[in-house]
Amino acid sequence: MSVRDDIDPAESAGGMADVAVPGVDIDELLAADDRRARQQAFLRFGAPLIGVVGFLLVWQILVAVFDVPRFVLPAPWDILKHIAGQHITVHCTITRQQALRDGYLEEFARVWSANPNVSQLWFSLYTPQIGEVSPEILLPHDRQRVIAALMSMRKTYRKIAMPESLVQQYGTPPDGPGDCIFAQTTSCISADFEHRITPCQFGGNPDCSQCGCIASAGLKAVGAHKIIGGTVRIGAIFETSLKIGRSLRNRREAVA
Repeated sequence: MSVRDDIDPAESAGGMADVAVPGVDIDELLAADDRRARQQAFLRFGAPLIGVVGFLLVWQILVAVFDVPRFVLPAPWDILKHIAGQHITVHCTITRQQALRDGYLEEFARVWSANPNVSQLWFSLYTPQIGEVSPEILLPHDRQRVIAALMSMRKTYRKIAMPESLVQQYGTPPDGPGDCIFAQTTSCISADFEHRITPCQFGGNPDCSQCGCIASAGLKAVGAHKIIGGTVRIGAIFETSLKIGRSLRNRREAVA
């Protein structure tokens, strides 16, 4: 590289000196920089788009030629296909996110009630474990609002198979497994049939004071019902039967 020696320093004073590099065309360098900028822009934005389009095209060819399964449709559309011609129960476990969304429960009941394949609707409340901290847990005022909504909806949507006495029990959960008829009358086994799940279907250490199990609430409602002219509570009969059964089992185990 050499600097032209025919430049008058006085002419270039206060301006930029005219520097020439033998064998290099400045215009060509600028054009090359412009081409590189366009290439980088294409690689950044155009190439990913072409890749996605190409993938979808190849996938469609595989579907058509080799009978590759198509993409699975997201719920609930795929669910609707599988329940066609059936008579099912739709069970919704209500979390705080659902409770805070205005109109969600009403919309849920309306959509599924209109489906001819649905015979009945059930609603449970989210039941946490003791010590759990999560956004799904219903606060006390959330629970009361949900109970009021269920009380109202069951009159409008006849497929909600939840008597008033059952819904009311969500407001007075059991004190513990020993106060829950469902926990005392059922045995839950793990999927591998190797272990018992205790104290109830939730396993672990469920917070019974925040129980929202529909089975627990239903059996508690049955237990609170009175017969023989309203003098005998069904729950008292169950409790007596349970005591007798446990006493006989203990005797048998002692003999064995």
